[in-house]
Order: sequence, then C-alpha cells, then structure tokens
Amino acid sequence: MGSALTDSKPAGYDEPEFCPYAMLEYLSPRSSATPQEVIEYLELHQAAQEFRLELEHRARLEAHCQWYYQVATDHREALERMRLEANLLSWFNRRSA
Repeated sequence: MGSALTDSKPAGYDEPEFCPYAMLEYLSPRSSATPQEVIEYLELHQAAQEFRLELEHRARLEAHCQWYYQVATDHREALERMRLEANLLSWFNRRSA
C-alpha cells in the first residue's frame, strides 16, 4: 500500500533521465571565447585567488599578533603582582651566620 503523497504525480510529469554529463555542464564553454580571452580570464582568476589568500593570511597574522600582545600584557601584570607580594620562601631559607 502506497501513500497518497508518493503515488500521485502531477499530470504530464515525466521523471528526467539521469545523465552523468549534466553534472559537468557548468564546465562547458558557453561562448566562443578566444584563447587570449581565456588566458586573461585565468590570469585574473589567479590574481583574485592570490589576493584573497593574502588577505586571509594578513587577517590571521593580525589576530595572532593581537593575541600575543594580550598574553604579553597579562604576563607583565602577573609578574608585577608577584614582585609586590611578600617573598615567603626567603623567610624559611635564611641561613644563620
């Protein structure tokens, strides 16, 4: 027994046949571009990719530098707090002369 949703199809509906090449249709040339135009397009695409990668690299570097500066500031503050604390270990390590 099938359900009403799976058994009914719109009138005139034919299921499309599977074509493995249809998935690669976007790779086929849509216009008759000259080889020079293709080369220019690929060079432009490569330049755009390199620019995007450079931006990502700089953004990661900036984030790392910000993190590093924050950690360094935290460590300097912790060192200053430790310097202001009493040195309890020195009280127990006094040598009698």
